[in-house]
Amino acid sequence: MHRSNFLELVAKERTRQIVEKGYTREHDDEHTDGSLADAGACYGATVPVYKLGGETFPVRTLYPWCPVFDSRQKHDRKTNLIIGAAFFMAEYDRIVREEQKDTRCRGCNYLLSDEVGVDTWCALTGMPMYDDSSRCDQYCPTPFETSEDNPLLKSFNRSSYE
Repeated sequence: MHRSNFLELVAKERTRQIVEKGYTREHDDEHTDGSLADAGACYGATVPVYKLGGETFPVRTLYPWCPVFDSRQKHDRKTNLIIGAAFFMAEYDRIVREEQKDTRCRGCNYLLSDEVGVDTWCALTGMPMYDDSSRCDQYCPTPFETSEDNPLLKSFNRSSYE
């Protein structure tokens, strides 16, 4: 049975896009219009893909950027599938980062950043922070690693938040 190395090749391509082309997280985060996914669809398609536009351009190509950046003709079918999947990966990661920007601590309801693990406790409320990569910056400057370390937990009524 043949074992596909497709996912490895996609990961390598995504790394190449970041390192060689400079398509970093910050760069990708600017593409909130779905253009990363559109590019992925174009690279994966076997025929040109179009979408309905406005009055000026009723039908236009789905490829989202200047044609000078379009390298589909330079590559074979398998390479285009890998590049397209890497664009999908970039779009997925961008969406996840966007969702995490507005993650709130279930204990105190303040925005979380990305420095604390699952078993960290909110210093303000004593509630566990359920986001596995976040902490409450503004009101939880000193998160506690365990509930026993948190002096607020003794007087905090947990049931009102659960």
